Amino acid sequence: MTRKKSGSFNQKQYINDYVRQTYKRFELRIRLDNEAVINKLNSVPNATKYILNLIEEDIERNG
Repeated sequence: MTRKKSGSFNQKQYINDYVRQTYKRFELRIRLDNEAVINKLNSVPNATKYILNLIEEDIERNG
C-alpha cells in the first residue's frame, strides 16, 4: 500500500502505481495533413476504444 510519510494512504500515488503496473501506453502522432484520419478519430466517442477494436478485428482476420 502507498503511504505518505505521515502514514496516511496516498490515493493518487496508489492509482498512478496501479496504472503504471497494469497498462501499456502508446503514443500516436498523426500528421496534420492527414485530415481524413483526424476527422474520423474526432468523430468517434472514444478514440482509444475505436483503435483497439480495429486492431482486434485485424488480429482475428490475419492472426
